[in-house]
Amino acid sequence: MSNIYKHLNVDIQDVDPNTWSIPTDRPQKNLLLRIFSNTNVSPPNCFTIGNNNEEISFAAYENSRARHSGDIGFFTMHDVVLRNTGYIFHDDHLLSHPGVMLPYVKGMIENGQRDDFIDSGPLVTREIEGPVAIITAEAPQIYGHWLLDYLPRLWLLRRYLRNTGVRIALPHLVPRWARDIMLDYFDMKLEDFVYFDQGADLVKIDHAIIPTFLHAAHEFHPIMNEFVADLVDRCTGTSDTSDTGERIYISRHLQRQSTLSRRRTLRNEDEIMKIAQDYDFNIICPEQLSWQDQIKIFSRARVVIGEEGSAMHNTLFSPPGSVIATVPQGNHVQFSLSSLRNHSITFLPAVDLSDANGEVYYRIDRARATEMFQEAIRRLGSGPNY
Repeated sequence: MSNIYKHLNVDIQDVDPNTWSIPTDRPQKNLLLRIFSNTNVSPPNCFTIGNNNEEISFAAYENSRARHSGDIGFFTMHDVVLRNTGYIFHDDHLLSHPGVMLPYVKGMIENGQRDDFIDSGPLVTREIEGPVAIITAEAPQIYGHWLLDYLPRLWLLRRYLRNTGVRIALPHLVPRWARDIMLDYFDMKLEDFVYFDQGADLVKIDHAIIPTFLHAAHEFHPIMNEFVADLVDRCTGTSDTSDTGERIYISRHLQRQSTLSRRRTLRNEDEIMKIAQDYDFNIICPEQLSWQDQIKIFSRARVVIGEEGSAMHNTLFSPPGSVIATVPQGNHVQFSLSSLRNHSITFLPAVDLSDANGEVYYRIDRARATEMFQEAIRRLGSGPNY
């Protein structure tokens, strides 16, 4: 495909979110139906532990850079081709709008670092009659992408869709836990899913409905707070089975060898967890819990400390005014979540960090870790009332 890197431009049409519902007739023209316009995003409330230059520089950058949420709405398109795990083409042009493609993915494509869109062998052409919705794209095996990218798109679809006949196209490698979340928390049925083989199928769809992310480059639109509120209300309305309190420490120690993302090893984790327990933090391994229990626990937590990654993104459910701290590095997505949710946030850099064969090993200084726990607790006590 010689022009695979040509990007598709789509016209924008504004619609009234109070009266509008998704049209399910086949469109004559490819459009972005915009329900919420791009808005400026406030910087997060960053703080630092001591006078570490790395922390100060990162916080200054996060507080100074321009942030925009992007337009929120739905692409309605005809005669599209779906490749790999959910990349959308029309007349051999790729839909790379920031509402459906993360910037780092687009950059890799433009730099010739991605060839998984190019036909490596004969594919089976599969035609699916629409309307069909597309919600997945990059790495649909990773929890963080479902939490921040794909489930909010499904929520947006369910909110504005009046026709129950629209199915969801999903690659076969979508994990069972993701399917179960859609069934249990978004009122989907098994017959609502139409699966394709991301490695063997060339999927042709005559009418596609494509909800945007609720962010641009993970700078979140305020509508994301309504997604959060709906899920918290749904999950916390049932009886509680345990009380983990306001202070939780998120550990990766039980899933280091099974993670599908980059492996990271905290060499002195036992020492850090002992400090957490000394300050009355409950140790939480989210992968051991149901999604409902995860939402309950994080929605009650007011101080959350842990290793950066998808599990920490569950702070999406923590209430405004919460205090968040990550190790061993600052994570722009985590800081953007704190901006959305009005959290205070910091990070503690690692010492003795090394990278061997794609695995990261590091240690956290005990004295500075103690300082981090103390400061996080102090911040909560001295913060504004919400």
